[in-house]
Amino acid sequence: KKGNVNVAHYIPFLKAEEAALKGKSDDATHLYMAAISWAARSGFQHNAALASERFGEYLLYDLKDEGRARSYFLDAAKYYSDWGSDYKSQLLQEKYSHLLNTMCDLIE
Repeated sequence: KKGNVNVAHYIPFLKAEEAALKGKSDDATHLYMAAISWAARSGFQHNAALASERFGEYLLYDLKDEGRARSYFLDAAKYYSDWGSDYKSQLLQEKYSHLLNTMCDLIE
């Protein structure tokens, strides 16, 4: 298949969203992780951030897995910050402060 390599990482992300909507949690998990990895390795920090954020939301709201969601929210905040969007990183940290503060408490 031919296509633009600059948007190839969108394929697993969109398929992950579709799998999540269909309740296919194993497929969604695998695809979200692939999308995050592919975007990050390709230098698309903002897309790695978005995929990490969406995966975190899926883990939190659909799979009720706060521990793993926390990890992906932290990753998303870092990706957003690395991309230069400290504001979005801060919004994410505020939105999920109840999870992220718990993580900080565990580290200290």
